[in-house]
Amino acid sequence: MLKAPELSDELKEFCSDFSTDVNNFRPSYWDAEENGDLQKYKKFVKDHYKVNQNYTCVYCRQRIVVENNSAWDLEHIVPKNLRPEWMLLGNNLCIACKDCNNHKSDKNTLVNKRLKKYPSNKDAFLIFHPHFDDYDTHINVVSEGEFYFPRTNKGLKTYDYCGLSRFFLKLADINSSADGYDFLMLKVVTEITETEDLNTRASLLSLLSGLFNKATKVNSMKQMENLIGS
Repeated sequence: MLKAPELSDELKEFCSDFSTDVNNFRPSYWDAEENGDLQKYKKFVKDHYKVNQNYTCVYCRQRIVVENNSAWDLEHIVPKNLRPEWMLLGNNLCIACKDCNNHKSDKNTLVNKRLKKYPSNKDAFLIFHPHFDDYDTHINVVSEGEFYFPRTNKGLKTYDYCGLSRFFLKLADINSSADGYDFLMLKVVTEITETEDLNTRASLLSLLSGLFNKATKVNSMKQMENLIGS
């Protein structure tokens, strides 16, 4: 689980000033490039989480070691467009790869959107929260950058919000032979037998059905090619 950064007195004062002025509570505040204190805060927090997360995206678990800070997004777990007053809270921040962050966008992540205080209970969030949740409890990374299977409702919501199916679909196109589909289907069947969550199982069964249809189509084409060739 992640650890929020220890701020200097200067940055603590900056955050305190932000939280006492409601005029700051607007999403556009985050993008004010002329605000030197804000830029200093954002760089400090992003540098902290790059190290704390070992250059690994909280959602897809891909490790991307680069020096260029722009390669990573400073991610608001509860979107700043929904709750701008929480945009500087350390427990609401982490780094995510640009693809996961773009997929997640401004989707609501709170069970109760009317909360006034930032929750410290993991059950208050619809998706995996890197400060409060254990990733492996909710999502099984069978192969990083290839196979991700949700284990819980929270894992399924994270899988959906962050577009983690993009890896599997890309791999399915690469492994477009009948043998390739057999391999993918075996992975899905294995995961179905190991999960007890009914929603997750239904999602995996749907995925299995789609793979089966594609494999059947590939086999039919193969048979037709053989007939034409003979």
